[in-house]
Amino acid sequence: MVNQCEGLLYYQVVKEISKKHEMPESTVRWNVNKLRDAKLIVTGNIKQKGVPVELTPCGRMIASLFSNHNPRLKETEIKTVTDPNVTIEL
Repeated sequence: MVNQCEGLLYYQVVKEISKKHEMPESTVRWNVNKLRDAKLIVTGNIKQKGVPVELTPCGRMIASLFSNHNPRLKETEIKTVTDPNVTIEL
């Protein structure tokens, strides 16, 4: 869902996801912050406001895996993604 909200500001993403999935904004905020901490998205914060939400290269790859709606990844689909700051084994 975050990949569909790229370009929006943090608070707009929170409102959009909260409304669409009928969940509290605090829950959405908590999860968006975890995505930011994991370096899967870039977004503004208290010190730097006005930064539109954007997926990082790793976040983009993970989002594309989930957009295929594969309930389980096959062993042949496992890949390693390397970012200068993060390595994720999928």
